[in-house]
Amino acid sequence: MSITNNLAEIEEDFDVYGLTEKGTWEEFEIGEDYEAFLITKKQ
Repeated sequence: MSITNNLAEIEEDFDVYGLTEKGTWEEFEIGEDYEAFLITKKQ
């Protein structure tokens, strides 16, 4: 997936989260399955 391939670059300017099957947001981790993604610009 593109997020995984470019995670180091993305995380320089953005925070990346994944939505778990339980409906909670957690910090994105490579190898985990997520229902959706949330990317926000770092302050």
